[in-house]
Amino acid sequence: MGMPGAFDQTDYAFYDEGTESGSSIIGTQNNQQSVDVDTNFQIRILLQETSATADDFEGLQWEFELNTSGTFANITTSSSVIQAVDSSSLTDANDTTSRLTGGSGTFITPNAWITEDGNSANLTYAASEHCEALLSAQIIGADVSNGDQILVRVAGSPGPSYTQTADIDVIKAAGTRRIFVIT
Repeated sequence: MGMPGAFDQTDYAFYDEGTESGSSIIGTQNNQQSVDVDTNFQIRILLQETSATADDFEGLQWEFELNTSGTFANITTSSSVIQAVDSSSLTDANDTTSRLTGGSGTFITPNAWITEDGNSANLTYAASEHCEALLSAQIIGADVSNGDQILVRVAGSPGPSYTQTADIDVIKAAGTRRIFVIT
């Protein structure tokens, strides 16, 4: 048996709710961005095969870490902090296109790497190919505070390395002040 492939999460970007190829980028690629709570948005991550060895990337699962806790948890449709959500503009398990700058070799398509539930199908990589995974997500306002940091990555087998980890700065407006008038 030959050497297994090696994978690296090399690039990321955040996008507004919209179609796979037509949504607008939030800020700039590979830089921390401020994202509002309780609003659908997209996270796109580029996964590059780096060992020049063909292999399957199996069990792709989106994960998050809150405030550099040292612990990553799965992003699911019922996770706290950040959840996978249905999008009116995306279809789960459809193909992504190449929108991020970066990546070398051939972009893999078909790929079925759009997800609205936090995980995606296995994908066979030829040597040095790359692909982009796309998650429709929402930060749960009740679970975070203004200024919290959320790191997002994809996990799977073989376990990737992380040149870039998607970095969110949470924006949560201060509560509205209530004025009571007693007459």
